[in-house]
Amino acid sequence: NAKTPSKRFPVTGIAGKAGFTVVNLSCARMDKTKTGYAVMQVLKKYGVGLENLPCSIDTMSCVVSADQVKSKLADILSDLKKECGLDIGGINVISGISLIATVGTNMRSTPGVSGRQFDALGRAKINVHLISQGSSETNITIGVKDEDRERAIRTIYREFFI
Repeated sequence: NAKTPSKRFPVTGIAGKAGFTVVNLSCARMDKTKTGYAVMQVLKKYGVGLENLPCSIDTMSCVVSADQVKSKLADILSDLKKECGLDIGGINVISGISLIATVGTNMRSTPGVSGRQFDALGRAKINVHLISQGSSETNITIGVKDEDRERAIRTIYREFFI
């Protein structure tokens, strides 16, 4: 008795992938242009692709493949601290993250989709480490611990389709 995706049910798909590392950079009054450029240069130097780059007022989170940074992480962190002018407290790493994308073209015209998703995840006691909404408002990407990925996908699915 699954719900049919439509204007009434704005989510049309949910997908997840494990195996990411998040490098969080923070400093007061962060210059996003300078920091973003430095991040791209450092990652390029080490041949690491950028999966996602959510930002807030004073933070930037670099989501990268754990496999790509495994043997290079210490050097990458050292270069990021130097290039971004961060002190020791301005950078931290979260390993073992899965990205989950909730998508649907009707999400942009339906208030409360993200609220429903986060409420359902909260009731399921799943901690969200990362949030990013695309500018088109047709997707919400979250980061959860790898061990919570399948349960998070099922929780979101139940919220929107059952």
